[in-house]
Amino acid sequence: MSESVLTEVDLASEAIAFFHAEGFEMFNEVSIGDGRKADIVGTRGNELLECETKLGFGLEVMEQAEKWRPYANAVWIAIPWAKETSARRLGYRICERHLKVGVLEIGGDRPVVRAQAPLLSRMDDSLLHALREEHKTFARAGSPAGGEFTAAKTTFRNVAAYVKANPLCTMEEVVASIGHHYRVHSTAVAQLTKHAKRGEIPDVYVGWKQRLTSEPPPDGRRRAE
Repeated sequence: MSESVLTEVDLASEAIAFFHAEGFEMFNEVSIGDGRKADIVGTRGNELLECETKLGFGLEVMEQAEKWRPYANAVWIAIPWAKETSARRLGYRICERHLKVGVLEIGGDRPVVRAQAPLLSRMDDSLLHALREEHKTFARAGSPAGGEFTAAKTTFRNVAAYVKANPLCTMEEVVASIGHHYRVHSTAVAQLTKHAKRGEIPDVYVGWKQRLTSEPPPDGRRRAE
């Protein structure tokens, strides 16, 4: 494969434009509860599309894309254009026939579909439920990690707001009262408690008997012994 002059942001922007022209409403950098992040997501009616962008075409991006199949009705890989070889054609066939993943090449006169993504039955709605309006504008797809808007950040803000209004509450009380991105309440309680103890939820502290407060404990510790 020849060296690409595209950046991953350029690649993602071209892919977004392609799918938008096909009638999809596009979202960038969408995370689900297990920490996995989709580069590009599109919706068109009841159809949900996921696309992984990568500057190289190989097993790594194929594996990444295949893992999204239960969450979307169509899964794609967007990669830069490169000289066609027998090995590259084999990659197209593997994606289309075996992995059920489409391949979109970008960098020539126009994007080219090298493998068609079949319509799949979506088995899990976690990705759909993670979509927010902020995903349309918060970060450019393909931008460096850390700047993306995530469902977790919304949950953290909800936790902080509840704790501020209800000092000395428990995480069980918080989870029962707020919207969160976890599928099961018990998972939400366990994971959010861990995040709070690690100092990853701004303005939320774990004090005596696991009670939550927006004020740091006098000794500066986040969890009681």
